[in-house]
Amino acid sequence: MNAKRFFVIFVPGLLVVEERRFDEACALLAQACALDQIEVQRGIGTAGTGRAGESIALRQWIQEQRANGVTSVSVAVQAGSAGAGRGMEGGDRVRQMLTGFADGLPFQMRIDTAVGGSVHVQGTVPGPRLSLTASIFLELLNRQGEPGFFVPGVLEVIDAYRADGDRAALAASDLPSYLLSSEGEQDWDAIGQQVFRGIQADALTHGKSFVIPPALVHHIEKTTPVDDELEFTAWLEAYDEDEVTAAALLGLIKAQDFAGRIWRIAASHKLLVEKLGDIDELDDFPRIAAHDWPRFLSRLPDREVARVSEVLIELVRLECEERGIQPRIPDDLADIFGPNDKERRWLEFDERLQHDLGWTIREVDVPWTLFVQDPAVDPVPSPAAMPMAQARQQFIDALTQARDFAWRVDSPYDRVLGAARHLAMHAIDPGPLDLTVLESPDVDWEPDMLVLLQLFTQMFAPFEWGGDRVFGLAAVSSADSFGGVDGWTDQAFEGEQQVRFEAVSLKLFDALNRYFEALVSFAPRAGD
Repeated sequence: MNAKRFFVIFVPGLLVVEERRFDEACALLAQACALDQIEVQRGIGTAGTGRAGESIALRQWIQEQRANGVTSVSVAVQAGSAGAGRGMEGGDRVRQMLTGFADGLPFQMRIDTAVGGSVHVQGTVPGPRLSLTASIFLELLNRQGEPGFFVPGVLEVIDAYRADGDRAALAASDLPSYLLSSEGEQDWDAIGQQVFRGIQADALTHGKSFVIPPALVHHIEKTTPVDDELEFTAWLEAYDEDEVTAAALLGLIKAQDFAGRIWRIAASHKLLVEKLGDIDELDDFPRIAAHDWPRFLSRLPDREVARVSEVLIELVRLECEERGIQPRIPDDLADIFGPNDKERRWLEFDERLQHDLGWTIREVDVPWTLFVQDPAVDPVPSPAAMPMAQARQQFIDALTQARDFAWRVDSPYDRVLGAARHLAMHAIDPGPLDLTVLESPDVDWEPDMLVLLQLFTQMFAPFEWGGDRVFGLAAVSSADSFGGVDGWTDQAFEGEQQVRFEAVSLKLFDALNRYFEALVSFAPRAGD
């Protein structure tokens, strides 16, 4: 089961479970996650925005709510903290893809008690990976003799990462506030090592001083030397592909001592594949005899250079690498091709900093995913959960359409969705569980499905839920293949099939979430 949904199921269950089975239920949850390490913020916490305040253990928080007399619990799937569904192009698709990732699809939970109510954001966030956090890095940067010297290099890495998410570039004046923000802290885990390595390479390339203050030295460690020798790397690229002309490309190749070798390889599809692999760029690569290549380039209109430039530039680079030399770039082409000597030294230092030179940031021993239960910031009122019978029927209808589509396109998910549908069809009786109702020769079960279902029912046994709730949750778990590699949303089709796929995916995703909300939103039984 998706760890996020598992956590979201357990917390409402613990809020209303009978007292005699509370400890047993906590023990089962502790088998799946470090229950004693999950804290609830008294103020605004990790899953919201702003700074965390005083916190208490999740178990203590649950006991406080129970002592106040829980009257209802309502869970709603939220749009997600990464911008999905907020005007982003393809928002529905992005939202489906993010559901399998930490911080991708949080849940909002409203708890009403006899003394009041509260709203919390519930789910998971990425665990910190680096001991040197973004805010500590800012302190380190400010302790350098020339902090401003390093800022352009830091911004280059950050802006490249932000561009992948369609976020705007930062001004130098924005850097401190960004590094101190929750956004900056989260980005830092992905790019911190690269930024830290980059400022060391900048210092070495330009002969600048780079110091680690004694108070921060415990956050870093010497780069662990690699046993293998560092292999020679040749560097060559066009600074801007749009500026590469046929004359510039011809001049670059003629400047090398092995120009004839480049023409011979370019003339042979077999040699091109041996050198470059069977890449897409070779599909439209022209078939020109070796001796005709210089004349062909001299007459090639600049607007058509893109057909050949990437392949020819890479041939030059690879041939240099095999010979153990760096490409020769004529002075009049230095604005088109690079790197120059200083850039090349930077690249050499950057490689060595990963191999046998300098420092790396020490990593911390923290789980990749952390469970959070934090007060919501300006919570958006959520509609009441759909009646369970209505949500179940919509889920079954969506499963039927998705399963039928999967069968028509020969997707392996037809069996998965068929099993989920079979489970949902039997999620009716609120009475005691009866696994025999699932036995049917007409259902092509996934291997070990019944064994997994038995483990599933054991996990939730302390809650004493009936078949309607347990089979329903098992159906949701089976159908929840959104996000992640090889998941339902990792499929792609052509033309009308893709349009149909996106339509049935959106319907299934929404129906799955509405049914999940109904299954985990409830009031305690009378007398509890």
